[in-house]
Amino acid sequence: MDNIEKYYKDKLKISDDERGELFQDFLKNEKEVNELFSKKTGLNKSDFAFLFFAVALQATRQFLLTGDLGSTFKLDERVKDNDKSIKKEIEAQQENYKKKNYSPDGKDGWGTKKTQKGYRTWLEIAMTKKVPYDVTEGSTTLNINMLGGYHRLKTLGHDPILGWIFGTLNIITDTVTLTNFQTYAVNMKNGLAFDIIKAPISLFELFQMGYESISEEWQRLPAAIFAQGLHLKSDEFTKLGLPIPVIGTFSEELALKIYKQNYDYLTLIKDIKIVGRQAAFSALINYIVATVHRFFYAPNKDEDEKLYEVKTRKILLYSNIIASTSNIIYTSLTGINNLDLGGLLVTLYRIVSDVSYITKIKKEFIENELNKKYQGQIDDLDREINQILEKLHFKNLG
Repeated sequence: MDNIEKYYKDKLKISDDERGELFQDFLKNEKEVNELFSKKTGLNKSDFAFLFFAVALQATRQFLLTGDLGSTFKLDERVKDNDKSIKKEIEAQQENYKKKNYSPDGKDGWGTKKTQKGYRTWLEIAMTKKVPYDVTEGSTTLNINMLGGYHRLKTLGHDPILGWIFGTLNIITDTVTLTNFQTYAVNMKNGLAFDIIKAPISLFELFQMGYESISEEWQRLPAAIFAQGLHLKSDEFTKLGLPIPVIGTFSEELALKIYKQNYDYLTLIKDIKIVGRQAAFSALINYIVATVHRFFYAPNKDEDEKLYEVKTRKILLYSNIIASTSNIIYTSLTGINNLDLGGLLVTLYRIVSDVSYITKIKKEFIENELNKKYQGQIDDLDREINQILEKLHFKNLG
């Protein structure tokens, strides 16, 4: 064993020049393997045909599904806030709700329970003509700027998302919660006005009041949800519409600027649908191209299936980047309405996912190829060790 130890000590003694040569040899081998990977995963004529086909499909999709993004509604397409058709629809919905749920004796439906703490009954809530967060009167006394005709932007009850929480609570408790989350009592008996006598209400107190009222009569919760949905629906198609959700809680100035440009909740929903269609069809095209390209995989010709998958990913990645880049250039010349936002989002996803996959496969390929190159040296070393062991074995026998 001393001979083996001595052998390895001699073997491992290398000079700085030899170490430099080994490092240069490694760099050379690594470069060769990188070039081999690029060669094996490079696009050939048939791959380029797929690439051009994919770009053509994406360009056609952009032509058909762009042009309306960000376009606002026209005032003549909406009804007035006090339109008779809105009032008529609300009354019809309320009567249906009452007919379906109300029973004077409480046997065949819901009865009503008079409050002990000043809250309205579920029937009064369901049949209400006004909601508390439509209040504007008395705001100047409290130094509150309700933004005039844009008061919907100021109250959380009109928020298409947050309104389902705060608007519902406001209806149950006769309060109004502003976008700064400050809540005030509203006098619902004599018209609709801020109750300037009562102090502002904290969020904790608001939820506490809501719980207190519902504990008296649980039907007030579904009735308030019904009233909230009915009011939001009645405001949606008016000339002012409903504000963009949540933005007002962060920046009232930005929300007001957008709102004044006639960009409201329905316009946002329209744009979300447009972006969704753009993304869906872009992803569908990618799926079709990838499926057809994988169909042409030939094991004898294309060798490793993973390397062929890299080609497929490159086709999708390049085609999406080309299509999105050309659309951005076109949009900069013609206007934001032509932006293929959905396709751009898909492109960003492909950049992240495809680059990650290609990097992973490339790393595996380089490691495997380098292992093959150095395996010969390892085998030579193993043979030398075996020869020494055999000599020692025979020497001990002698």
